[in-house]
Order: sequence, then C-alpha cells, then structure tokens
Amino acid sequence: VHPRFPGVVKEVRKQTGDAVKAGEVLAVIESNQSLSDYALKSQIDGIITEMHLTRGEMVDDNIHGFVIADLRTIWAYLQVYRKDLPSIQPGQQVTISAETGSPKANGTIDYISPIIDEETRTATARVILRNNRYQWKPGMFITGKVNISSSPVDILIPKTAIEMIDDKPVVFIREGNRFYPSRIITGKENNEFTEVLDGLKKGQEYAVKHAFTLKAELQKSEFGEGHGH
Repeated sequence: VHPRFPGVVKEVRKQTGDAVKAGEVLAVIESNQSLSDYALKSQIDGIITEMHLTRGEMVDDNIHGFVIADLRTIWAYLQVYRKDLPSIQPGQQVTISAETGSPKANGTIDYISPIIDEETRTATARVILRNNRYQWKPGMFITGKVNISSSPVDILIPKTAIEMIDDKPVVFIREGNRFYPSRIITGKENNEFTEVLDGLKKGQEYAVKHAFTLKAELQKSEFGEGHGH
C-alpha cells in the first residue's frame, strides 16, 4: 500500500504485526500538491508484515508504505524430482510438516509447474493450506508427503503400537487391568501405519503408546523369574 501523492506523514496508526481490516486507516498524509490530508487505507483484511514510513517523514508514491498479507490461506511449494513426476498429480492429498514439534497439516496439490528448473532439475508442486491459527510462517522449510495410492485394509494400527520381542512384532492387548503381548502378522505399511493380518481382532483394545514401557516391564519380570533364589 503506497501513498497516492508525495507529502508529509502526519499520523501513523498501525505498526508491523498489527491486524487490519479492509478500509482501515493505516496513516494520514498531507499532500504536497493540495496541502490537504488524505488517508492511506488497507485494501484487504490481513497482518502488516512491513512498514516503511514514520511520522514527520517526507514520502513519495513509490518506495514508502505498508506491506499487508492475508495469511489465513497460504501456498506451500514442494520441489518434485523428475523421476517422481509421473506419480504426482493435481488433486492428491499431501501431509505437510516442518521442524520437529510443529503441527502437521493436510492439503491438496492444486498445481504442478510445467517447467523443470535447470539448476535443481525439479518441478514445483503447489499445495494450498488453511492457516487460521497462523502456525505456518512464510519462508519456513517444509516437507510434503504425497499419498500416491491407497487400498482398504481390515485392521490398521499406528507403528507406535508395535514392539519387537524375539525378533517378532507384537502388540500389547488389554485384558481387564493388564496388558499382555500378542504376536501379530503384518501386511502393507506406510510411514505411520501398518496393516495387521493376524494376532489382533476387531474391537480388541491395545496400547497405542508406551508399548516400549510395557515391553521393558515384561522383560524385567521375566528376568526376575529366571533368576530368583
């Protein structure tokens, strides 16, 4: 948002980081031409990300003003290697993640650039993300996991529920107030989930988290029984 005419800044009503509404006055400037005041207003709802004027400053119409961004919806850009391009299509679901501990978000690919970058040898896929809580910041480095295919399974559990005992995968099934290990046969898997073909029935309760602790307690118990006097 730039001044329409050169002049002197008489008032600055908003600062960097302030949320503004469309039509809200950002600053008041006295025009050099007419010596009358005019208001510099926001054209959109958003947040002021840059400000380039101060009270009493002489301004012109091309280098001074405000930068306002509507960050409630943002674009995430993913670099796609050429060998992966045949598997990437608009409409596919994507899980976006950033630094460790940051929340994940789901979006959809809505555009893939038709040109390969000469230096990186990648194409760009664009994902539109809702950002109502402003957890995603422009300039963040992100990773996108694209769901390129899916198939239905009867029983699907998170990988955090699986532990290895005697080199066999087990889950800890709840029975009353205790848990006991049950060997399972696994099938298809992705980065987060594993299909269970046998060893776990629908409706059975099992430990999704802290399975490692249950395994440690079991091994401790077995060690004590085997070395008792």
